[in-house]
Amino acid sequence: MKKFINEIENILFEFNNQINDNLIGITYLENLKYHLIDIIKKEKFEFPNLDQNILQKNFKNRELAIKIEVFQESTSRIKNRLKDDCLSIVLRGLRIVEILSKDKLNSINLYAHNGVTLPKNTVYTENLIKDSLLLNIFNIEKIEDTDIDK
Repeated sequence: MKKFINEIENILFEFNNQINDNLIGITYLENLKYHLIDIIKKEKFEFPNLDQNILQKNFKNRELAIKIEVFQESTSRIKNRLKDDCLSIVLRGLRIVEILSKDKLNSINLYAHNGVTLPKNTVYTENLIKDSLLLNIFNIEKIEDTDIDK
């Protein structure tokens, strides 16, 4: 487990050193998604005994929370709201995400080595099959104090 987390940290460090510092938010996470998926496929990581884990790291001007989620049993989570922009990659198993918008419901099936990037405040429902494993990366936005009356 620790080795995989260390590898992800190293990949993020290298990625952040290679990209433009002005790349932020969803655009940043979307670029990171393709980069991570390519590396995970090439390296053929194995995930025999990963446990739930969360790690918060700063990379240049970005604060990221890296979360590993393990689902021993099939699970449903209904009407969640994202607090931050999120990149979610399925490492093993299946995740079905239903994104709720005003007039419609969009459903996405994510298998191993597939990912989705969602903006903060997205309302979604998800179903995960038994033995699924997710890598979630949240882009933590720092709210700056601004004086609107100026």
